[in-house]
Amino acid sequence: MKKLKLIASSLLVMSVLTLNSVGVNAKWKQDSNGWWNTEGNSWTVGWKEIDGKWYYFNSDGYMEHDTTIDGYKIGSDGAWIQSTQNVSADSEKDEKTAENYLADQGYKIITSRGKTSEYILEKNMLWGSSGDYSEVWGVQRVEPDKYFGKQIIGYNFIVKNHPLEKIYNVNTNVYVLISDGQIIGGTSFPDGDFVGGCYSLDGKTLEEITGLSYEQWCDNWKKKYAS
Repeated sequence: MKKLKLIASSLLVMSVLTLNSVGVNAKWKQDSNGWWNTEGNSWTVGWKEIDGKWYYFNSDGYMEHDTTIDGYKIGSDGAWIQSTQNVSADSEKDEKTAENYLADQGYKIITSRGKTSEYILEKNMLWGSSGDYSEVWGVQRVEPDKYFGKQIIGYNFIVKNHPLEKIYNVNTNVYVLISDGQIIGGTSFPDGDFVGGCYSLDGKTLEEITGLSYEQWCDNWKKKYAS
């Protein structure tokens, strides 16, 4: 995996880190019990971002409203109520936390692209989902289980002096993942037209992080998160 098989890494990781949005075939429906959102032949469960707003659907698929879920207040229309002032302040604080972390690792920031992703992590996102969340979480040193139901935010930077620079002789694209104001990991890949999977934030492969072959990791991951 060191010599990347790569699927344009930038596209791979960007697709992983984008919001967990509902596709164009999704439709709102209502009955006497409330509103739900269809996804093909199934329905939405958990947090979903629809038309720029976040909604929460219970285990039966119905939209929650006028309540608080995972610490997030939900209004009468079912949408998460966000305080623009608080969100902006928290975002600036988180980005500074990410910048300080990279500096502590000895990386020099060339470009800062700010917050580029935000999603609520759910178990069903780690196997068979439209995004490659499993690829990202497979190279983290923390188990994803403890972050289920939590907001995950990604900040993107181009840096120098990263370990991957010694292999590819180019700057490195890094994504720093933050939850509850704390850095939990991230991903990295060479900045340019390369093809292959993502590395951990400090440039380690999945095999180096887990001690398993890719095939072994896939088998274990599927058993744990496919059901």
